Amino acid sequence: MDSTNMASSSTNVFLFVPNLIGYARVILMFVAFYFMTNPAMYQITVACYLLSQLLDAVDGHAARLLGQCSKLGGMLDQLTDRLVYGLYSC
Repeated sequence: MDSTNMASSSTNVFLFVPNLIGYARVILMFVAFYFMTNPAMYQITVACYLLSQLLDAVDGHAARLLGQCSKLGGMLDQLTDRLVYGLYSC
């Protein structure tokens, strides 16, 4: 396995920078979803959603730049995308 492209099995992939970005996206999603129910707080909803989308663009680049690509990161990114689009399409 090439260490520049994929994480080795001995490293802790849960603490990779792109995965930390993914965790932040999940938190932002729930914060935005919480404030979505209050029309007076729409600015927080919009800010959290836009930041989540910006981080979505950054995490893949960070993974390749730092050589921290992993299956967990790929699955986390796809799952977060589906959750975000599913929750906001309601």
